[in-house]
Amino acid sequence: MYEQSLARRGFVADPSQRRAVERLQRLFEEWGAYKARRNTALKRLLVKPPLPKGVYLWGAVGRGKSFLMDAFYLCVPLVRKRRVHFHHFMREIHRELEGL
Repeated sequence: MYEQSLARRGFVADPSQRRAVERLQRLFEEWGAYKARRNTALKRLLVKPPLPKGVYLWGAVGRGKSFLMDAFYLCVPLVRKRRVHFHHFMREIHRELEGL
């Protein structure tokens, strides 16, 4: 999917971006394994597997962070999910901190 998306948009592959894609792929697989271990009510009560750790992407403007996150978001098979750009996320955090 990554290669196809790059080609469709006329983007050039970047080694740093490729590493980020590999890490996002691992997170996707870890999440799938986590959900499989908790697929019944009994397992949810008895088994407390550790949650997969998230991914933090950073880099200069125009490196493809939003592109990667948008693609990842579309692939995640969750009903309840929310995609928030970093700047909007930080505004939300500051608003909540002001309310404390």
